[in-house]
Amino acid sequence: MQHGATRMSSNPPKLPEGELQSIALAPNAAISDKPDEHTEIEELKLENERLDLQSKVQDVKHRRIFAISIFVVMCIWLALIAVTVFFQGFKLYGFELASSVLITLIGSTTGSIIGIFLIVSRYLFHRDQRRDQSK
Repeated sequence: MQHGATRMSSNPPKLPEGELQSIALAPNAAISDKPDEHTEIEELKLENERLDLQSKVQDVKHRRIFAISIFVVMCIWLALIAVTVFFQGFKLYGFELASSVLITLIGSTTGSIIGIFLIVSRYLFHRDQRRDQSK
């Protein structure tokens, strides 16, 4: 025998005489089909987390689509302004704008591009205020 090892008894522990009989004869408790309040709360929390995850996945898909769309629109818009300035600079096909009209066109376009970029980027990459408050 190893040092410090205890000897295992081959006899299982005995319960008091009437205890096994009372357990065996106990009426089967009716099991309710309705979950208890604790289980319902857990299920609601899990459903809420599942919906949050679905929302985040959908947000990522839409962010990608909107970001690409806005990028394409902005590139086309800037290309049209570049073509306008090119035609104005070389006076191609008799194209000529007054300098005030050209300055207004370039200035308003630049402002619009910056504004659209800021609005879209704040929408697409906003910080979730609920998440920030819970930290």
